[in-house]
Amino acid sequence: RGTVTGVVTDQTGAGVPGAKVELRNQLTNVDRVTSTTEGGVYRFDAVELGDYTITVSNQGFTTFVRRGLPVQAGQTSNLDVKLEVGQTST
Repeated sequence: RGTVTGVVTDQTGAGVPGAKVELRNQLTNVDRVTSTTEGGVYRFDAVELGDYTITVSNQGFTTFVRRGLPVQAGQTSNLDVKLEVGQTST
C-alpha cells in the first residue's frame, strides 16, 4: 500500500481549508474522500496500489481533476493542487 498527500492552495498560495478531496481507483472505481485541514493539507494512508483519479473541489473555485496518479508500494505520492477562482452566478 502507499500514501497520497499534498497541499491545496489558492492563487495567492494560501492553504484552502475544508476542500473536498476525492481519490478514485481507476480500475475498481472505489472512492475515498477527505477534507483539507486548516492549512490546506490532505492525506490518504494505506491506499491500494494502482492508478487513481484525484478530484479537488471547494465552493468558489473551479474543480481540479488529475487522472493517472500512480500509487506504489511503500511510496508517498505527493500532489499539490492550486485551485483557481471559479465563476460566480446570481
